[in-house]
Amino acid sequence: MERKGRVILIGWLFAALRIGFLTYAQDSGSSSSSGNPDRTKPCSFRRQLLVHQQEVRIDPCTLCTCNNGRTSCIMEQCPSEGGCPPWEVVIIPEECCPQCPYKMVVENTNILYEETFEFSEGFTKRIRFALDVEVDKRQSSRIVRGTNLWKLSAWISPNEDGSGQKFSLEDQVFNYSGAEQEYIKKRGSRPWQWHELRYTMNFQGGTCDDYKYFCVKFDEADEPNSTYELDFTFRPVDDDEARLIDCVPLGECNYEREAPAEIRYEI
Repeated sequence: MERKGRVILIGWLFAALRIGFLTYAQDSGSSSSSGNPDRTKPCSFRRQLLVHQQEVRIDPCTLCTCNNGRTSCIMEQCPSEGGCPPWEVVIIPEECCPQCPYKMVVENTNILYEETFEFSEGFTKRIRFALDVEVDKRQSSRIVRGTNLWKLSAWISPNEDGSGQKFSLEDQVFNYSGAEQEYIKKRGSRPWQWHELRYTMNFQGGTCDDYKYFCVKFDEADEPNSTYELDFTFRPVDDDEARLIDCVPLGECNYEREAPAEIRYEI
């Protein structure tokens, strides 16, 4: 009986030591990945419990992130040049760096969609696709934030450049979150993308000769609302509207839709 009591006591001591080590690992910013293959430990940070990948901003310039029991913080570095003349600079208490009027200059627009399919006149198909927008970083602002900033229209065109009559035109493909997706200038060539976009193709009002290309146009929304009501300028490079448009070929169109087979009943 005495031996059994010792075993229980040792077990409790081991468990207490283990809990104490884990608590210290979270508070001190260190952790061990052994025995935790999913790597999703929470963090104890400034009397807050953060879940894995949760972010918290402790001041306008410092963003901290929980990563498997460790909390790391990054301090935003303001650029040496504001990106606009001194008389246009705006100081905003909630922002780390001085702000300039927002400017977005687009180099190219690219549809990420490779599916081909057969269709007929009168056919309807719901598709998913992604969008990649290339930004001229030298001429664009470091960051652009707001609501209802962007618009993406989609249509079916007889021409490779999207010109001519627009069939199955949808004026705004973006949902609320897509229309307000912020732009942050980052190092390298990381693309600025939207995923899981949806569009319904209605092959009506024309013939197979009209249904050659799926096209989109990325543009400024009709009534954009920038944060802090900063001035907002949007344009393509060299004011070339073709840079905002991209088209990809559709599949093969059958000129005559097959009629249903005639059914005869014998009496």
